[in-house]
Amino acid sequence: MRLWPLGCIAALSVRAYRKKQLTPLGVATAIVVASLYSVHPWGALLFMLMAFYVTATSLTKVLETKLPANCSINMILKTDW
Repeated sequence: MRLWPLGCIAALSVRAYRKKQLTPLGVATAIVVASLYSVHPWGALLFMLMAFYVTATSLTKVLETKLPANCSINMILKTDW
């Protein structure tokens, strides 16, 4: 049995909870989904899931820093792209 996925899942879950990037239900769901991915013998699935999480959280921070302080989600959705 491989143990490295358990450490990765625990580290990312604790990080998401401490930095309040996910709600407690989101953390629990992420643990379940990551555990299911880690059971598969092909380790690339878990790696892709972790890469998605890290990329998505970093891109979210970039988007938040570029928006004006008085901007709301309604203003973003009404904008013609």
